[in-house]
Amino acid sequence: MKKKKSQIENEDLDGQLREKALEMLAQFPVVPGEMPGKTPEEVIHELQVHQIELEMQNEELRNTQLALEESRQRYSDLYHFAPVGYFTITPEALIKEVNLAGSALLGVTRQKLINARFRRIVTAKDQNLWDQHFLSVLQEEKKQTCELMLKRQDGSTFYAGLESIRMEVSRGAFLVHTTVTDITERKHMEEVVRQSEARYRTAVIEEIEEGYYEVDLAGNFTFVNNSMIRQLQYSREELIGMNYRTYIPPEEVEGVYKTFNRVFRTGEIIKRYPVTNIRKDGTAIIMEDSISCLRDREGRVVGFRGICRDITERKQAEEALRSSEDRYRDLVEKSQDLICTHDLEGNLLSLNEAPVKALGYSRESLLHTKMSDLLAPELRDLWRAYLKEIQEKGRASGILRLQTAAGETRFWEYNNTLRTEGVSVPLVRGMAHDVTERRLAEKKLKESEKLYRSLFKNMLNGFAYCRMLFEDGKPQDFIYLAVNDAFESLTGLKNVVGRKVTEVIPTFREANQRLLEIYGRVAMTSQPKRFEMFVDALQKWFSVSAYSPAQEHFVAVFDVINERKEAEQKLLKYQKQLQSLAIRLSEVEEMERKEIARTLHDLVGQNLTALNLNLTIIFGMMPEDQNPLRISRLEDSQKLLEETTQHIRDVISELRPSVLDDFGVLAALRWYGRRFNGMTGIQTKVEGKKIPSRLPPLLETIIFRIAQEALTNVLKHASAGRVDLRLEKVKDRMQLTITDDGRGFNFKGVDFGGEKRGWGLAMMRERAIALGGDLQIYSEPGKGTRIILQLPVEL
Repeated sequence: MKKKKSQIENEDLDGQLREKALEMLAQFPVVPGEMPGKTPEEVIHELQVHQIELEMQNEELRNTQLALEESRQRYSDLYHFAPVGYFTITPEALIKEVNLAGSALLGVTRQKLINARFRRIVTAKDQNLWDQHFLSVLQEEKKQTCELMLKRQDGSTFYAGLESIRMEVSRGAFLVHTTVTDITERKHMEEVVRQSEARYRTAVIEEIEEGYYEVDLAGNFTFVNNSMIRQLQYSREELIGMNYRTYIPPEEVEGVYKTFNRVFRTGEIIKRYPVTNIRKDGTAIIMEDSISCLRDREGRVVGFRGICRDITERKQAEEALRSSEDRYRDLVEKSQDLICTHDLEGNLLSLNEAPVKALGYSRESLLHTKMSDLLAPELRDLWRAYLKEIQEKGRASGILRLQTAAGETRFWEYNNTLRTEGVSVPLVRGMAHDVTERRLAEKKLKESEKLYRSLFKNMLNGFAYCRMLFEDGKPQDFIYLAVNDAFESLTGLKNVVGRKVTEVIPTFREANQRLLEIYGRVAMTSQPKRFEMFVDALQKWFSVSAYSPAQEHFVAVFDVINERKEAEQKLLKYQKQLQSLAIRLSEVEEMERKEIARTLHDLVGQNLTALNLNLTIIFGMMPEDQNPLRISRLEDSQKLLEETTQHIRDVISELRPSVLDDFGVLAALRWYGRRFNGMTGIQTKVEGKKIPSRLPPLLETIIFRIAQEALTNVLKHASAGRVDLRLEKVKDRMQLTITDDGRGFNFKGVDFGGEKRGWGLAMMRERAIALGGDLQIYSEPGKGTRIILQLPVEL
């Protein structure tokens, strides 16, 4: 029987092992005497045991080697006869092994491929791609793929798909195992699909109404269809490469980024995403996008594709509808009228805020209440009649009397309609206006009309309601429309209603043109006017208040004031007489002052001078050894006489300063200012501007006396540190301005008839008015006082 090849190989191996064992035994011989404690039989037995163990181990090793050989044979068969090309490549990119399929793909024998560079079988345009792929495989211990073109020995090329992985064959030594598959047919099919997609794009995508686009991961357009071009109004060349930030408003950029990022992270499709696009002309449109990932052949996301629809008009319509609904809702809720719906049983279905506020019930309680329960008790029996009317006629209107939560009755004017279309059951649309105040006002108006009709009829003042007639914009006549009884009694005119005034008083236009103009101005401008006028035709004075109740109409309310006018004339006459008397009294007063001053000067002054002379003579005649007491008494008398003489001189100056008569009022004011400053310590300044050399004596006197009184008030009340007097001529009047920096006072609160300051100011004013002048006082607390005196130069 013929032995197997593997058995022969094993027998040869056993022989080889026996020869090696004999050689080792010869080098290290075993001496029996060197095994103490064991007999030769025991040693032989132990050796036999070891031999059996070694034979068993040898048998196990032999079986393992046989299995390994069989596995290696199967691997070799799989490697060499695999349907795809297998290449084993060294780190230097040399082909170490290649199977039959690999050599068949390239059309060359395996012997020619062994130790050849793999790069030599790669087409020139893909060699860089191969280099990158191989370098990447050497750096990372994971399977990597690539697609490139390989060339056969006959020069033809084919698409090959490569899968490579780095394998460690020994410590620190690596080989690269690469699988090569012919993917030419797949590439051809992909090209067919690509061309089909291109035809699809041309035939479908380019012509669809919706916009279609593709963008890369940075958001730059890589494809747009015709609809997209029309929507954004850019050319295709302008859009390709354009980033989304160019046509998206800044405030929406972040939201767009987050949306696309979400699609990228999750792979989900976002549908109906609203976004604003800015067209080339700057106008904004609202787009609704559906966004999904765009993937390459390996399934990697390389961008995004989107279909968008212009929804600007729809959004505008929705906004208009929403705005309209908001306005309607706001109109209903904010309406002061009742707006509600109720069914044919009277149950309230809806209502606005107005009845809630007016009736004092909550909305919830009203929606659980029948309309009939809200009616005033005396009207509840009429509810069925109302329902019958609205069902038969489709509408009903009238006045409701509703009872509030507080028991108050309110009146509502309603106009309700029946709705049967578009609803499952008929319902009533109710609209009502609260007319409670109007009814109360109507009641009050009737009472008021009755009252004012009585007042109109019985009023003591005359009343005339007239329509003005214009010609070329100028008043020419007027017609009496209504007059009261007092009109006839005060004017003596009868039956004037409906007639023109020129018919009633033929000479009215010529005699009372000014009155006609006043009435015309009131009727045209609606500006009321109050005036007094003498009507020649009636020979009466009238006090008239005129106003316009309507365009080109006027009302005149008047009274006859003949008696008052006569009293005013008498009063004016008396005032003139009093003014003359006041002037005369001032003149007499000054004459008396002058006479007293002259008497004091001529009599008392001379006597005091003589007395002083006598005392001086007596003092000179006294002997040197005279009693000192007498001399002291004599000196006291002489000193007292000098003081009395000075007091008399001061009195004379107060009564009538001679400087006023000798040099005029300005010199007198300056003299008095220095004297006032010396006596009070208040800084006093007197100025004059454009002053005639002399003024009428009475005028000079009044100016001086008022200045004296004003300075006296400053001393008593102002607590001032400075006072300025300025005398000047202003047109035909002399003006004296007195200003102090004192504490001031509330001028409005001064009683001119009272004491102290009020009496002094009243005297100053009376002096000015008596001479036809005026005195104005300006003062505020803390801001000093200013007095302006004006008197006519010619008295």
